Amino acid sequence: MTRTSLLRRNRTQEVSTGTYYSIYAEGKVSDTWHALGPFVLDTVCTPSLVPLYWAQSIFRELYLDLEEYSISRGVPEDASEQLFSIFRPLDEQTTGFWGKQQTWREYYRQCVFTVDFDSAIASRIIPGRMHSHQGYVYRELIPDYECGDCDSIEYWLTEREYYDLPKDERKAYAYYEWDNWGDSYGILREIYSRVSMLKSWFKDNRWHMDKDMSFGELESMPVRLIIEAS
Repeated sequence: MTRTSLLRRNRTQEVSTGTYYSIYAEGKVSDTWHALGPFVLDTVCTPSLVPLYWAQSIFRELYLDLEEYSISRGVPEDASEQLFSIFRPLDEQTTGFWGKQQTWREYYRQCVFTVDFDSAIASRIIPGRMHSHQGYVYRELIPDYECGDCDSIEYWLTEREYYDLPKDERKAYAYYEWDNWGDSYGILREIYSRVSMLKSWFKDNRWHMDKDMSFGELESMPVRLIIEAS
């Protein structure tokens, strides 16, 4: 672990209690970043950008991991108007960590970073693999897990272990795929699915924004994620 990442880890641990993690997505078209959404109506019926993913302690370890993929700190200077709208004016003064007077720009450099979607998320998704775990588990455990009576399955058999059992004993097991609570791969997969859907909606509804946007340009547009700990 590098000294920089160690300092980041220590700093994050100090502020981890009661921390909220939010993720926003932007796509780049013709040198301009556009918020991909999602959008909801606020109290005066104005569309407002909301996080595509939001979590607390379950996300902490993955947050530390994604920091290693950071390509910039703070709110991007070239962010979309919609993204800027959810942060405080960057040049205004605030009381930051440990009571230090600073601008919001300086404050956000401590708790906001940007990652490239393809590098940090998409490249880590295994094609066809929907869940962290797959194997043979006790049949009786499956309904308890699916009903929420337990949030993890700690004991299971590999395919080889399953077929090494006597045939009568195999009847107690069933093949299953699942994510335990807090599994990083399950969270990555969820973020990947949501961004892919938002990108698809953005691409398919391009005529609502700019008729000059080409389908090919939107299909291959870079996507970045802005991650905030607050």
